[in-house]
Amino acid sequence: MSMVFLADIPPHHCRVPFLNSSYGGLGYNLSIPTEELKGETILSRCRRYSEQEDSDAAYGNDTEGCLDGWLFSKERYVSTIVTETIFSVIQAASTSWEMFSVLYFIVGMGQIANYCSAFVIGSELLSKSCRISFSTLGISLTYIPESPRWLLSHGRVEEAEAIIRAAAKMNGITPPDVIFKRDDTAKLMDSVGVQKSYTWIDLFRTVNIRNTTLINIIIWITVALTYYGLSLNTPNMDGDPYLNCLVAACSEVVGYTFTWVAARYISRRLTMSLPLFVCGALLLIIKFVPEELHALTTTLVMIGKTCVTGAFGFLYLYCTELFRTVVRNMGLGVTSMASRIGSTISPYVAYIGTYNKVLPYILMGVFSLITGVLGIMLPETKDEELPELISQVRPLQW
Repeated sequence: MSMVFLADIPPHHCRVPFLNSSYGGLGYNLSIPTEELKGETILSRCRRYSEQEDSDAAYGNDTEGCLDGWLFSKERYVSTIVTETIFSVIQAASTSWEMFSVLYFIVGMGQIANYCSAFVIGSELLSKSCRISFSTLGISLTYIPESPRWLLSHGRVEEAEAIIRAAAKMNGITPPDVIFKRDDTAKLMDSVGVQKSYTWIDLFRTVNIRNTTLINIIIWITVALTYYGLSLNTPNMDGDPYLNCLVAACSEVVGYTFTWVAARYISRRLTMSLPLFVCGALLLIIKFVPEELHALTTTLVMIGKTCVTGAFGFLYLYCTELFRTVVRNMGLGVTSMASRIGSTISPYVAYIGTYNKVLPYILMGVFSLITGVLGIMLPETKDEELPELISQVRPLQW
């Protein structure tokens, strides 16, 4: 989310070499044409008047691109990626479209870079950070008990009993002398199929689990796209971006709290779909809000962000309940990985807001409504026994 500030695009106009090097300096109003932005007349962001060599006038009516780069306002930010790193890469860009395209390509690819950074060679700091992280992970895993159910399915009865007895002691409960009977353990091993090895292909092996997997992938992609799209669209909203970001962060607390309460009292399908329906409806309403009612638009966006945040957090619970035991972690991994597609596309959706403030909300609103419908189709899992076998995965509810 730091890209909301680090990659913000400050007000800018073309640089003219022989004029004052500060933004909006003396003489620029004669060297650069004007354009209208959000009802305000400003110096053009991507054109300047070309010099007239065979005329008494210094400038004519002909314009050219920003051949010498840009000058950026430092009223809000001293520097951003646009004013520093990107500037050196795209000095020859002649239009703001080219500049913004390069910027958002880098922001979008940054999503992929988050997952590829471990392969960067020659970074001593990264290597040190990875060593510290994996050392911490190793220490943590040492103290996290294994799942007794998994241990039983692999015939490790004594280890499973030890974990259950430790848990009983911590909760002040006296366990029975015999916790697991051998017959029950043998049946569990047979039902789980300890000898069978499962792969991600098993997530598509039967019709029911295939439908569940594909719908989950679509839901994860669209929810991630909407969540990150709303977050990265903060610079395109009216008002102070720091205040907007603070309100957006507070809305996430509300969203997660709602999900925690809803998951305890209402069905899984409704907990999943209701926030998405509300989010989609509110984002589509923005199209009909008068442009001068900035506060109302911001309120609708923040409520939508609250809803999609709750749905995003709830996905981790609901998804694990939909898949059978031996492919449960695999199912969560595949669907969660698919969500990176949505988060990688999200900067481009937010970028559309630079030219049309409403269109990103329309796109994300439609996606949210479609995802809500798909969520209603998934099987109900609240207070239901989790499936052990692929054949036990329930069909979609039409």
